[in-house]
Formats: sequence, C-alpha cells, structure tokens
Amino acid sequence: MNSKLSKLCFSEQISENPIKIEKYDNLNYIFNKNDLKTGQSLELYGEYAAEEIAVLEKLVNEDDIVLDIGSHIGIYALALAKKLSNKGAILAFEPNRLIFQQLCANISINNISNIYTHQAALSNHQESLYSSELDFNTSSNKTDLALNSNCVGESTTVVVIDRLNLPRCNLMKVTTNGMEINVLTGAANTIKKYRPILYVENSVKSYSKDLIMLLESFDYDLYWSVSPLYRTNNLLNNKENVFQTEKLVNIIGLPKGDNSKLEGFSKVKDAFDYYEE
Repeated sequence: MNSKLSKLCFSEQISENPIKIEKYDNLNYIFNKNDLKTGQSLELYGEYAAEEIAVLEKLVNEDDIVLDIGSHIGIYALALAKKLSNKGAILAFEPNRLIFQQLCANISINNISNIYTHQAALSNHQESLYSSELDFNTSSNKTDLALNSNCVGESTTVVVIDRLNLPRCNLMKVTTNGMEINVLTGAANTIKKYRPILYVENSVKSYSKDLIMLLESFDYDLYWSVSPLYRTNNLLNNKENVFQTEKLVNIIGLPKGDNSKLEGFSKVKDAFDYYEE
C-alpha cells in the first residue's frame, strides 16, 4: 500500500474546486482547469487536439480494436468510442492514478461501454516505473507527464503489449512522452501479426531518428501528422490564442501499400527527417 495512505489527514477545503464538468459537442468532460494543456484547452475552447481526433476518426472502422496508450483523461478514447459498434473496443492505458480516475469518470458520465481501462504504463519489459504525484490545486502541465525509474512518485503497473495475446488490433495510438520506442518494441510481434495503423507521438526531436528507424523496420510507410493546439474555429469561438504556435507532432504509420485513407499528409523522407516550422 502506498505510504501516503497511512498518513491521510483532513485539510481545509480549498476555496475553489479546480475540477470542472462541462458538455462540449455532445460529450461530457470532467477535467482539471489547472492543467495548463488539456484542461485549459477544454475550458477556453471546448476542445483539445480536435484536428488530431478528426484524423484518427477517419482511420477507424466501426468494428476495430483500438489501443489508446497514454489515454490521459480520455479525450481521444471518448471520441473514437462513438465511431465504434458493439463489436469494436478501445483498450485505454493510463499510468497516473489521479488522471486514471478522471479517465474512468469521463467514460462513466458519458455512458460508454466499449472502452476497457487499465491503470498501467507500457514498455518492452517488466520494470519498476513511477508516475508523478500531482497537486490538482496548482497550475501546471498535467498532460505531458513522464514516467521515471528513480522511485519518484507512485509506482505503477507495467504491461508489455505482446504479452496481452490480443485477438486482433487495428489501430495503435501511442502518446507516452518519450516512452514510444519502449512501447513499440514491446508490441513488435503484435504489429507484425496484425499490421495495425500506428499513430505515434514524435515530439522529442532527440528521439526522432531512432523512432523513425524502428517504425520503418516494421515495413510501414510513414507520414507526418502535425496540428496546432489552437484552432481559430474552435467550438467556443474564442479568438484568444494562449498556445501561440505550439503544435502536436505525430507520425502515422501504414503498412506498405495501404495509403487509401490518407490525403494531404507529407511523407517522412528518412530517419533524419523532422517536422520544422
């Protein structure tokens, strides 16, 4: 049991609860307005990563099995679940305990039954990993949370995808803040067997070369998927851009020869290629 549980005490209630519940575009969201990325985007614009989600929705078929690795509070999972039939499913993985609780709450409040949640990190071997302890009452980036092996924070379960023995896998979304290579090498056999579409965060330039080389080793064609955090035509029609030029940088991987669903995306030239402004 976490040592903090043995030291529980009651503290004075804060004057304002940072947790908000709002309905945007027919989905209910429970989020922390002190999260300077996802939470702030939802509060100001009624959306987060809307252009990314639009891309993913085009890549999903109604009976697909989708892995949402790094699900956070469920923004992507909620949207994609609406595209799936009762034969499809989303497996959502989120290691941070408090964020995971919000993920489950968002699924419940929207009465969604085809998302299966796992409080776990993913890697290529069993190891001891720790997730940041969060203070919901202070403002910080609570979206891009890195794991560590230095016993800092709360320990989390570690899962290797190849050991899940999945019956099939059609789409794998991986947004894990620098853990993408470990996640994908732990899924190598699953990728080779089922040839899923891959949607992989590539926001750390120093990792990009090795990540692209790994994706190419799976015999995939790779494309840049780059979208701004701020959209002028956001749901709340808010013209204030607090994110300036910040972008979400990802790579779409398709099994070679299967590019029928992609239009208007630049191909990754080689392992040294990287998106630049």
